[in-house]
Amino acid sequence: MYLPLVSAYNLPMIRREHMMKAFENMVFSAVRDTLGDKPFSAEWFHGTLFVNVDEDGARAVFHKLTYDAGLGHIILTKVTHGEYAYDFV
Repeated sequence: MYLPLVSAYNLPMIRREHMMKAFENMVFSAVRDTLGDKPFSAEWFHGTLFVNVDEDGARAVFHKLTYDAGLGHIILTKVTHGEYAYDFV
């Protein structure tokens, strides 16, 4: 079977992209579920999740993601007033 643009060389990259997209969607749903009705915006940039939310919401998201991923696997950084960065290590 022939698949255009798919070769043995880039097949691992395609699988990795699908896995990353699935991971991003899982994290987005955890953020949505945690914040509920609070206003927020979130976006990914080079593997870092940036969330615009108040400090209580940022802490709630950090605790939820830390619970899901394990202690020490997430680094929370305050970028600007109301924006927080979550790095996954």
